[in-house]
Amino acid sequence: MGNRRRSRRLEATLAASLAGAGLGWAAEPPAPQAAAAPRVTPAPASFARYAVLNARPARAVFYTWTTEDQVDELLRTRLLLSRDESPVHGAAWFDQVMARLAAQKDPLATLLRTRAFTRARFAWPSAWPTALGWEGERYGDRLIRVALKPSAWIAALHTATYAWRVFDLDNRAVPVAEVLAHPERLAAVYFVQDEAGRAAWRTIGGPSERAAYREYVLCNESMIDEWSVGTGELVAELTGAADALEALAPALGPRPASVPIWNSRVAGLRWAQAQVADPLESYEAALAFPNERYAPGAGTLEVLVSTLRQAAARQGSPTRHRPDVRFPSDAVKVPAPPPRVKPGPWQTY
Repeated sequence: MGNRRRSRRLEATLAASLAGAGLGWAAEPPAPQAAAAPRVTPAPASFARYAVLNARPARAVFYTWTTEDQVDELLRTRLLLSRDESPVHGAAWFDQVMARLAAQKDPLATLLRTRAFTRARFAWPSAWPTALGWEGERYGDRLIRVALKPSAWIAALHTATYAWRVFDLDNRAVPVAEVLAHPERLAAVYFVQDEAGRAAWRTIGGPSERAAYREYVLCNESMIDEWSVGTGELVAELTGAADALEALAPALGPRPASVPIWNSRVAGLRWAQAQVADPLESYEAALAFPNERYAPGAGTLEVLVSTLRQAAARQGSPTRHRPDVRFPSDAVKVPAPPPRVKPGPWQTY
C-alpha cells in the first residue's frame, strides 16, 4: 500500500494472483463491444466521508476509544496524552518500529523517540473502524473527540517503504527538514503497517507475517486544540456511523474466502487508490483494521452497528476541554528508554 509507484499492470497482476488463490476478486474481463458498460453501484453519499487514502492522510479531527476509568482520570488530570505504553501489552508496534529506525539514525524517528513525543494516544478520523478493536485487543466503550490546532503537521510512515512524508492539515507537503527545525508543530503520525501487502506476488498471509493495519498516533499535547467526551456531537458521530453502515450493508457482497489475503489486498491496493467508487471500495478505504472482525459479509456490520448504538447510549456527561500545554522544547534532547516488548501474538503490539 505504501508503495506509490503502482501501475495498472501491478493491479492486474495482483488481481490474477488473488483470484487464483481463491479470494474471488479479479479484474473484470473486457466487455464485448456491443455490450453496455457495467453500471457501478455508488456508495451511499453519507459514507464517502469515512475514506482515508494514503495520498491525502492529514485530518484535523480524530476519535479514540477508552474506558470509563480512563475518562475519569482524564477529567481529573485534564491530560489527554498520559501514557508512553500499554500497562498490559507493553510498547506498541509503532514504538518498536520508531526505536529500530532511531537506532539506524533516522532523523524523524530519532525525534519521535525523545521524551517530547513518547506519550501518545492512538486514534482514527472516525469512530466505527476501531470500535471492535483487534483480535485480543479492545479499547473500551467511551469515545473521545480530539481536534488539532490549524498549524499542526502530520507525518506519515509506511512499513512497506520506510519513507517519511509530512503534511499540513490541507495535505500540502512539508519538508522533513522543516519538521526537524520546528518540532513543536508535529502533532501526529499516520502509521501504516503494510509490508505484507506491498508486492504483487504477496497472495498469502500466515503466522510469520504481521497483518496490515493503520493508525494515527497523537503524540504532542501542545498541538491539541480541544478534546471532548459525552457531547451530542459524539453521540451524533456514533449514530450517524451506525445509520451509514446499515445503508451500506446490502451492497458489500459476500465475505472474502481468505481474510489474510483480503487483508493484504486492502493494504496493497485499496488504501493506495486515488479515489473510490463502489460500496466495497468505500468500506475498505475507511478501514483501520482489515481483520476478521471487519471482514465484509453476513454478521459483520450487524455487530458493528449494534456496538455503535450501545456505545451512543453510554457516553455520559458532556465535557469539553481546551488544553493549555506548552511544547517541552528541552525534552527533544532527552532520548526515551528502549521500548518494553512483551512476548505474545502479533496484534498492534
